[in-house]
Amino acid sequence: MSLNTVNAFWARLSVSGRVLPPLTKSDSLEVLTIVENNPQAIGYVDNAVLPAQKVIAVLQLHE
Repeated sequence: MSLNTVNAFWARLSVSGRVLPPLTKSDSLEVLTIVENNPQAIGYVDNAVLPAQKVIAVLQLHE
């Protein structure tokens, strides 16, 4: 999905009152801190900033 498609999807769900979109952070290290401190959190960051021992899955994006 393109970024515009994803944003439109979350906008529709938010307006409906059914769910809130996930948090977004502009800093990868902040995402890593949130995930480290919350066992229920999931984060997506560039693999260049990941500590190797914490990686669960790597997704390949095809654009």
